[in-house]
Amino acid sequence: MAEKVVENQDIIEIGNNIQKIRKKNGISQSVLAEKIDVAGNSIYRMEGATTVMGVDKLINIADALNTSPMDILPARFQRERKSFTQEKAEQLQIWNDLNEGNRNIVLTMMRMLLTEQQKCF
Repeated sequence: MAEKVVENQDIIEIGNNIQKIRKKNGISQSVLAEKIDVAGNSIYRMEGATTVMGVDKLINIADALNTSPMDILPARFQRERKSFTQEKAEQLQIWNDLNEGNRNIVLTMMRMLLTEQQKCF
């Protein structure tokens, strides 16, 4: 899988998402900053995309705003999450549709493939 690169547009969208959720919750920048224990102007800089936050801050902000960190991330990451979830749901449905005998065959084949794959490394 290719490594994701965070782009400037992503930082802007993260800031916009924080601001939108914060305002929806009726929380000021200073109150949010106090809740996550950062300097008063930190939220202003994050929302304005003039500073980049770490994952720990993203999680703290999401907790303080009673939302998921995924709600703060750019839409392109959310789309990939939905696509991944949908793919897993489809795979699970296929598995559930198999009878027990066919499940055992699939498991045996998967074990054989893993064994062969491990030999290659």
